[in-house]
Amino acid sequence: AEVELGGRFLIMEYEGTFEGMKFEGMAITGYDNAKKKYQTIWIDNFGTGFYPTEGTCTSDFKECTEEGEWYDPIRKTNFKVKSITKIIDENTYKNEMYVTYANEKTFKSMELIYKRKK
Repeated sequence: AEVELGGRFLIMEYEGTFEGMKFEGMAITGYDNAKKKYQTIWIDNFGTGFYPTEGTCTSDFKECTEEGEWYDPIRKTNFKVKSITKIIDENTYKNEMYVTYANEKTFKSMELIYKRKK
């Protein structure tokens, strides 16, 4: 992770595998002083779109919740997404992603555990 542009933006890069395929992603997160919300843009090698979310964190920054609306190219429709990030310890955090399509129940679409590279 790197902090850029005078400490205004946190840039995190991710790599791993998903169903046997190499997965690479990047998140850029910052705090919008005008909106008083955190905003994140996610990009990865599985798609060509930008995936925005925005939200708030607890006062101790151990849990952040962001929401957004993304486009599903397979279903050809928008859906709502909710991302909850929890700090486990100084080297580990967990992210849970919940998805809601119109007229469908919300479901947990993924849970990831991130470990800092040493």
